[in-house]
Amino acid sequence: MAGEETESSEFLKDKKVPEQQKDTSDTTCGFWRFKGPTLQRFASENIYMVIYGIAGCFLSIAFSYFNGTLTTLEKRYRIPTKITGVITNQFASDGVCPVDCYDQFLIYLAVMCLLKFVGATGRSTDLLLVLRCVPAEDKTIALGIGSMLFSVLSFIPSPIVFGWILDSYCLVWGKTCSTKGNCWLYDTSSLRYTMNLVSATLILVGSFWHIAVWYYAKDVKIFDDEEVKKNPQKEEPEITELMEKPSKNDKN
Repeated sequence: MAGEETESSEFLKDKKVPEQQKDTSDTTCGFWRFKGPTLQRFASENIYMVIYGIAGCFLSIAFSYFNGTLTTLEKRYRIPTKITGVITNQFASDGVCPVDCYDQFLIYLAVMCLLKFVGATGRSTDLLLVLRCVPAEDKTIALGIGSMLFSVLSFIPSPIVFGWILDSYCLVWGKTCSTKGNCWLYDTSSLRYTMNLVSATLILVGSFWHIAVWYYAKDVKIFDDEEVKKNPQKEEPEITELMEKPSKNDKN
């Protein structure tokens, strides 16, 4: 009898285990209150990730629409709420923000015109000095070396330096899938001072170099005097020939 009881108890234990597994499998797979046996056929991590993703998208869309509707109604009917002042005082409009900076613009324009005028006073004379300070056979090489120096010292580093200045004053960077994108928002108040001060400083330094060139090369003759001396010598024989020719009245 004791042997039969042990065998029956072991048989009952074997029967209880699959029943418990079946009950737990039916109640753990699913979401919220939907945990029926039909969903167990599609019970996998990928399927439920897609389902939760779609549900989250619809929920965010519904919340945005609901929030926009409340904002519109609050503005139209001026309904006081607990968040009055947070929604009604914030608005967005197309175009550039209206800023009254006409006086600052005139000052900026006058200063930049003055600096550009001072910086451009020596450009034509610089070219003439390069052509006059070297022998005739070396003018081509002198112009080539001058163009190379302009490119190496000015044209190539200028976009690099000013691009670095622009990037250093970026507040919000856009992001792509793998790298950093374009800048969305700049610190304009600091950027304008830095850009204009750097430009004005470089132009001022160049103006000092022009003054130094004028001081040390002021005695260089830009135009030769030989052509002026040759012209009277060519005209004198013509005048003497006309005076030596007898006129018709003298022959008669």
